[in-house]
Amino acid sequence: MAELNELKAFNYTDSSVVLWTFKVNGAANENPRYSARWVDTDDGVKSTLRSIASTQAAIIEETLEYSLTTQNNEGSALTLSTELTHAGLLMASAAEQPENRKIKKVAELQNSAFYAMKFIHEEQTVFAIRKTGSGWKTKRANDLRRVFYIDEKLSLDEQTPFEIEKTIDLFILNDTVFLRQKNRSESVLRYKQAHLDDFSSLQAEPEFAEIFSNLTALVAYIGKNKMQLRRAAAIRQKAHYKDEGFMDRLREEHENQKLKIAFDDTGKIIATEDNVADIMTALLDHRLSSVFSQSVYDVQDTQPVE
Repeated sequence: MAELNELKAFNYTDSSVVLWTFKVNGAANENPRYSARWVDTDDGVKSTLRSIASTQAAIIEETLEYSLTTQNNEGSALTLSTELTHAGLLMASAAEQPENRKIKKVAELQNSAFYAMKFIHEEQTVFAIRKTGSGWKTKRANDLRRVFYIDEKLSLDEQTPFEIEKTIDLFILNDTVFLRQKNRSESVLRYKQAHLDDFSSLQAEPEFAEIFSNLTALVAYIGKNKMQLRRAAAIRQKAHYKDEGFMDRLREEHENQKLKIAFDDTGKIIATEDNVADIMTALLDHRLSSVFSQSVYDVQDTQPVE
């Protein structure tokens, strides 16, 4: 909690603040290349940025250690070390504020992937980061015309709008990243590699590999898809594949549960392109039947009822 207390106690009111915008290059399996540019802001915008960051930090009441499957709520944040992310690269790209990286025309703002509010007070620095919305995209801006109701009539405003959200996706302070919005934060930090590593570890587990005749179709299905990688992480966390009773019941009941799963003569799962989705549903324990309607459902919440 020491890091959280430090984040909440930071003096946003008296800090200097600079708004940085970022574009990201590089393949998904490479280190991201952050292209950062800063934009001049008036006192009203600076005051708004300070208010947003201090308000968002204040509502964090607890921290949870980050994992691929852990989710936080409105009053909490997930934390992990900057060393486990690309946060160092992100901060380094906004370490200096040279004149040649100042934004001087609208086109340099458009299509930014995210923006960062960089606060500095008494040699302490906080980054508050938010992924951009559709209003920052060139196509969206070209498709819209802003109109305002002024003096009992609608008037056009040809200025290009850029939205500053009232929420923060993540904070960075010292060596700690505070994730408020997990999915968007992972996107900003290009944190998919953690999911890929976890799936590789799952494949290497003898207890997991041994329930299949071949893992080829499963690996191809999951690939680098973030949603499927997250589901694979949940399968590993639940570890039903290690439970012999669970696996025996899956072999006995898969047809009754309308799961298209095939087994070889030794009881191993035969994974194919057509049945991998059902295999994952089964290993997640997301296929359940109702004793009331006698219907079979796919569900997300499998929390046991006490």
